[in-house]
Amino acid sequence: MVVLSQEDRLTGNFRWFIFLLAASLFSGCGRGSNEVILYTSQDQVFVEPLLKKFQADSGIIVRSVFDNESVKTVSLVNRLHAEKGNPQCDLFWNNESFRSFQLAQEGLVDPRYPVKTFGFRTRRIVVHDPPPAGFEIPSSFRDLTNKSYFGKIGFAYPIYGTTGTHFLALRQQWGTNAWLQWCQALQANKPFIVDGNSAVVRLVASGEIWLGMTDSDDIASAREEHVPVKGLPLSVDSLRIPNSIAHIAGARHVENAEKLALFLQLPETIAALQEAHALEKEGQGTTGLSSPPDFQLMLADLKTATEQMLQLFKK
Repeated sequence: MVVLSQEDRLTGNFRWFIFLLAASLFSGCGRGSNEVILYTSQDQVFVEPLLKKFQADSGIIVRSVFDNESVKTVSLVNRLHAEKGNPQCDLFWNNESFRSFQLAQEGLVDPRYPVKTFGFRTRRIVVHDPPPAGFEIPSSFRDLTNKSYFGKIGFAYPIYGTTGTHFLALRQQWGTNAWLQWCQALQANKPFIVDGNSAVVRLVASGEIWLGMTDSDDIASAREEHVPVKGLPLSVDSLRIPNSIAHIAGARHVENAEKLALFLQLPETIAALQEAHALEKEGQGTTGLSSPPDFQLMLADLKTATEQMLQLFKK
């Protein structure tokens, strides 16, 4: 039997204490930690009730970082780029999907968990309800270059968010030359270029503009508050916009992130988002949508298209 001196015992106890402390600190920031860090471009008013339910059911604490309306999605994407090599985010819940696939292409998404999409919104033309006297209802986004809409059109700055994704998708659908001609004619109509889709809806409601490009959830929220606007039926130039989930490469709380990701994709979670008008229900709208865009082709063309839009649509 080995007999330890009092000094040895004290030294051993101290070492054991240090080991336990280190283990505790490691588990607090690693996989065993009882939290998950969520970055999300989904509107905070829709997100918080769901996260409260997830926390109550799972016991996992969700720490959320939200985006900025004027640079929808892109601010969080830029933040994720800045944190590459020392990621602070575990899960990115994006209320569109193009930028999530961009992150995957750039190696910021954990390859064990491919980007998942769920639910959808649509890009719509919003008009005052009722429309002004003599107002000609456009049948598609192509019609927004009609001179009768001069100075009466609005949309969010098309470098960011769903407006940016929609413009890129139209470029792919129509071809570069036709798209450039449309953009030039649209800019010649002196549009209001504003910070965010909700601002477009407010301008239409006030009568300052007659019509605008926006998202279905912004129209639905406005109508819920009895704002005098309505969305036009879907056209072949409309875009279906799914939400997406991306697991960030090098994340610290992988297992908790997967639990949250699965929760967000549950039918009852999607139903709650639909009831809150954050997502649309299947069957809403009356006409067909364009075919889904090829994100890989859009990503290959992103730099050129963005540079052209920066020149065309100077704020």
